Amino acid sequence: MRIEIKEISFFNSVFTDYFKISKEITIQGITTDSRLVQENDLFIALNGSFVNGNSFNQDVLSIKNTLIISEEAFKNDRIYTVESIDIFLKDLCQSWIKRAKAYKIAVTGSNGKTTVKELIHHLLLKNNLKVEKTEGNYNTSIGVPLSLFSFSLNSDYYIFEFGANQKGDIEKLTKMINPDYGFVTSIAEAHMEGFLDVENIKNEKKKIIEFSKNGSFGPEKNIEAVSLKVKEVLKDSIFSSNHYLIYNMALVVTILMEVLSINEKKLLNGLSDFSLPSGRGNIFEIIFRGKKIFIIDDSYNANPSSVQAAIKNFHLLKIKKINKKIFIFGDMKELGKNEKDFHASLGKLIDNKINYLLTIGDLAKETHVSALNIPNKFHFDNQLDLYSELINIIESNDVLLFKGSRSMNLNHIIEKLISESR
Repeated sequence: MRIEIKEISFFNSVFTDYFKISKEITIQGITTDSRLVQENDLFIALNGSFVNGNSFNQDVLSIKNTLIISEEAFKNDRIYTVESIDIFLKDLCQSWIKRAKAYKIAVTGSNGKTTVKELIHHLLLKNNLKVEKTEGNYNTSIGVPLSLFSFSLNSDYYIFEFGANQKGDIEKLTKMINPDYGFVTSIAEAHMEGFLDVENIKNEKKKIIEFSKNGSFGPEKNIEAVSLKVKEVLKDSIFSSNHYLIYNMALVVTILMEVLSINEKKLLNGLSDFSLPSGRGNIFEIIFRGKKIFIIDDSYNANPSSVQAAIKNFHLLKIKKINKKIFIFGDMKELGKNEKDFHASLGKLIDNKINYLLTIGDLAKETHVSALNIPNKFHFDNQLDLYSELINIIESNDVLLFKGSRSMNLNHIIEKLISESR
């Protein structure tokens, strides 16, 4: 990732104060990827599990006016040594937060946090407010502060997404940003290798409320009345049967009414032109080799509860003249010792809800085996074979759902279908 610093003068004054630098410097961007470094950038040399960023210091220093932050000591006046990059970023964040006037909202959850973040951002913009948000999945102790440094100091609201792979992640992020308001979208089996059980996930996610000035634990909210109004707004939309999206929309509308006192009607009116983030269940139509087909791209990530929701929505999907429903499913990662059981249970859930099941990956094979009542099912060891079979069975008005963990790269299959369409 690389970000452009919006408040260059302020950032540089904070940076020079931090290191007690007397000379003038001009940092215009920050990155953790040496390949993205530009003139006047600050390179953060992370020492990761597989790659030590310091290996690229000379490449970075060959670019004019670049500076480096490192946890290792070097005899070079353009490399600044810190005991901890996390602490360094936290300190700079807190200087930024003290100066900014923005009201800070932080979102976390096992599922839906990116969609909720984007939805809050969308609705606040529709109400003519100045809003900043963390981009993409910049939701870690590195991604969140870097996103912050790309914000304007004069915005009305900052919207953050907080991710967690293990105990302590949410507490660290919340103490770094000190949100005015934080809430949880959902609690489910995700990143089980780091958390071991759902109760640990629940306790971790609730840290966002414990360390925020105000908070609301999303799943405990009564949003039934608002849900009915959201359904009415979406009744003519392709998303009218997407129960998970309706829930998230109702939750956000409820929260913004309660916390920010924004008029309910204005919020509901803003829902009609909201677009789902890429890979999070967005639906689109293409003409593939002369056949009109619908693609549901939910390929960004997967855990048991999000797959269950996707299957339910797929089963209830209302598109005129649907021919058949094809589910392309890849492994769900980071589920710990019960990973095979999680995959097998999905096979039983899929039964009688779809026409074709195409699986890929060692774990997804468990889903293939346990889906006993789907006569048209195929398992593949590679994407090339899966794609060959898929294009053979596609007919006009088919609907294709893609779901799997990000590392399964199911988006590559979607991109290939699009590249061969007109």
